[in-house]
Amino acid sequence: MSFSTFTPRTAAAAAAALLVAVSTAACGADDSTSSAGDGTTTIRWIFDYFPTSGDAPILAAQKNGYFDEAGLSVEITPGGDVNQIQAVATGQQDITVGPATTLLQSVEQELPVTALGVVQPNSPIGLVCNPQSGAVSGDPASLEGLTIANDPADTDGDSVWVRFRDSNNLSGKITELSGSTAEDLLFSGQVDCLPAYLTYVPALVEQEFGAPAAVFELSAEAGVMGQTIVVNNKYLSANPEAVRGFVDAYAKGMQWTLENPDEATALITETYPDLDAPSVAEELPALTAFWHTPLQDAEGLLVVDDASWQQTADALMGVGALQAMPDLASFWNTDFLPDPAIKPAP
Repeated sequence: MSFSTFTPRTAAAAAAALLVAVSTAACGADDSTSSAGDGTTTIRWIFDYFPTSGDAPILAAQKNGYFDEAGLSVEITPGGDVNQIQAVATGQQDITVGPATTLLQSVEQELPVTALGVVQPNSPIGLVCNPQSGAVSGDPASLEGLTIANDPADTDGDSVWVRFRDSNNLSGKITELSGSTAEDLLFSGQVDCLPAYLTYVPALVEQEFGAPAAVFELSAEAGVMGQTIVVNNKYLSANPEAVRGFVDAYAKGMQWTLENPDEATALITETYPDLDAPSVAEELPALTAFWHTPLQDAEGLLVVDDASWQQTADALMGVGALQAMPDLASFWNTDFLPDPAIKPAP
């Protein structure tokens, strides 16, 4: 199995495939409402990264007409090495998905953004270990004596790792190599484990070493959320029904992807020809598993409780990346969650 790498070339291919419309910052800052001229409302969406299986809800909403049903014309910009939440805050884009950790930091900086729903109740970042290291999946004590990479500049990975390390009393019992969490460190034997995305890095490790990686789901224990839907406040005020329709369509796209993994895999690979089907077929279920917990199964996709925000803030404060938990009402708006709820299994 060959795992695809997400590169600028892949992003360029995605742009061509999706007929991307890219707007300038000046235009975005001045226009809080936009009409396509046929009674539809335009939403400028930016992906959070180079093409991955995580794009499936948007692709499904396009394919199945969910955006059309909501009266929306969605203009898509590919992600990459950009701060997509900042692009939304400055008015270059209207809506995106981004890490809850980055959202909390943005709110503390008084950027005009609001969270509308949480795509990943738990971050997909975990600890991935060389299968020859002696680490045993789910057994923190087996990490004692190992060398673990960590990058304090990577807030997402650092916050969940430090919270996991401290809650399991591992300080002083492991060697931490700070500065990078590149997979090459693991493959070359410089470290035994590193924080990484559990959606695809374990597959790379198994491919490299010929045996399954030892993995630890850091975020579930640390209580750190992953991706959340983020909207520009000015756009939200001017276009509440369009935003409501978008969130509903996104949740329907999530539900369709969960129920139709084979069709979703085909849709992703048709849209992004540089991604190979076996890789997507393996990544997609690993990713969608992070879309729901028993809470979302009961109350609907995109729903989280207030405690989840506090736990995520606590993790950030634990590594000095956040001074205090912002007022929840200032950035978390549950009024736009789907009603009736859209559940993983209807």
